[in-house]
Amino acid sequence: MRRLMMTPAFAVAIVVSPVALAQQDTGTEARQAQPAPQSDVVRRLQEDSELRSDWIEGTMVTTPEGEAIGTINDLLIDAESGEITGAVVSVGGFLGIGAKSMAVAWEELDLRYDASEIVLALSKEEAEAAPEFAIRGQGEPPPPER
Repeated sequence: MRRLMMTPAFAVAIVVSPVALAQQDTGTEARQAQPAPQSDVVRRLQEDSELRSDWIEGTMVTTPEGEAIGTINDLLIDAESGEITGAVVSVGGFLGIGAKSMAVAWEELDLRYDASEIVLALSKEEAEAAPEFAIRGQGEPPPPER
């Protein structure tokens, strides 16, 4: 008797499953066929003048003569305007050990094609003598003026 009851239940599951799957596929196709909503929030293309942050971060900064100063390890963004105001450059050290952070104004950087080369009008000695940049943790108040 038990075997007879399981057989109809199994048969119903086999018949219903393809119907349920077909309905599910139809819903997926209908959702994919609808065009994406157009708005000013969603963008489709990167403008020619726009750079990606990962193109900049990690890029070597050099003197105008081509001598290595350090690498960009962070960008400073004004929370109100949304504009990049500066870059934090890791200077000195060996393989990142013993390096210091130096911040420079964004407009002082000469970014060559898609930031594959970045030039700063400082000598290596001037960069090494520059004061350490005071980086604060997220949520911490800015350090007092010195």
